[in-house]
Amino acid sequence: MEAFPVNKRESGHIVLLGPHYTKTLKALGHTETQLPDSLYFTFCGDILGSSGEHYTKGHPISFFDACDKASLSFSDDFMTSLAMHILREDVFSPDLPGLLAEKEKFFDLIAAHFEALSQTYSPWFGALRNAKEPGPFLDIIYGHGSCGAAMRAAVLAADGVEDEQAFNLLLITHGHTEALEGGMWVKGMADAAIDGRDFNACLRGARDKSRAARTRAADFHADNGLPSQLETAPPFEQFIQDTLSADDPYATICDIAEEGIETRFVVGAVMHVLRQIWDRGMPEQDIPYLVAKSLEIGGDPDTICSIAMGLYGLRWPNESRIFLNEVGIGTPEIDLVPGNW
Repeated sequence: MEAFPVNKRESGHIVLLGPHYTKTLKALGHTETQLPDSLYFTFCGDILGSSGEHYTKGHPISFFDACDKASLSFSDDFMTSLAMHILREDVFSPDLPGLLAEKEKFFDLIAAHFEALSQTYSPWFGALRNAKEPGPFLDIIYGHGSCGAAMRAAVLAADGVEDEQAFNLLLITHGHTEALEGGMWVKGMADAAIDGRDFNACLRGARDKSRAARTRAADFHADNGLPSQLETAPPFEQFIQDTLSADDPYATICDIAEEGIETRFVVGAVMHVLRQIWDRGMPEQDIPYLVAKSLEIGGDPDTICSIAMGLYGLRWPNESRIFLNEVGIGTPEIDLVPGNW
C-alpha cells in the first residue's frame, strides 16, 4: 500500500474520502480514533483543493469538477498538521537551541513525505531543513511570512494545546511577526469554533490571540538581537479588516505571483470564504462552496481550502463528517455526491 498514492484518473473509479482517510492513516501507521477531528477536515480540504495552480489566480469551477480533478495525495498542509499533533506535548525551551532541536524532530516526522513530494512544500522549506546552526536557522524563520504556521494551527486548538505551547510550536518554523500573528489568529478561530460561536465572535477571539502573538513575537526578536518588525508589519487584524471590508481576497497583496503564499493573503482568503457560510451549518451547500471558492481564489488553493475546511469542520463537526465521508474523488462514471453544483 502506498503511503502517498498518485491518483490514476484514467482508471474510471471513485474513491470516497472517508475510507481514503482511514486507508491513508493505516499506511502512515496511525488509526483514526487516536487523532483529533480537525486532522480529518484538514485532510479533506487538502485533497479537495489539490487541483488548483499555485501563485496564480484561479477560475470558476464546480464542486463536481473539483472532486473529479482532486489528487489522492495530500500535501504539506496535512503532513505538517499531523506532525504538530505528534509534537503537541513536547517540553522544550523557546530559545534558539531548544527551537532548533525541536525543528529537527519536526523534520524527522515529515521526512518521508517531504522527500517524496517536496514540490508541495514552501520553496524555503529545504533551506530550513538544512539549517543546523542557530544563526542560519534564526535568519530563515525571521524573514518568512508564509502561511505555514497558519496551516497547522487548528489542530493545536483541537488538541487543547494552551496558547503559549502553541506559539512555541509555531516558532520552530516561523519567526516572522505576520506568520506568528496569522497562526494564532487561526488558533483563536478554532478555539471559538469548538465552543460553537458565531462568525463575529470567532473573529474577536482570533483578534485577541493575534494581538498577544504580536507582543510575543516582538519579545522574541528583542531577546535575539533582531530588529523589530512592528513598523513594517501592520497588525494582522488590519489585514483581515481590509479583506472583509473590501469583500476582496486580494485586497492585501499587489502581486499574487510573489505573495500567493503569504499569511495575510491566505488567512484573509479563508476569512473571506468562511464569512459566507460559517453560521449556516448546511455542509451539503457550504462545503461545495468552500472548495469551489478556494480554487477560484487561487494563490495557494489547497492551503486556503485545508484551513477553511479545518475551521468549518470544527464548527460543524458531525454534519461535516457525514457529508465528507461520502464525497467521491477520482474520475467518476456517475455522480455519487448528491446535489447540483
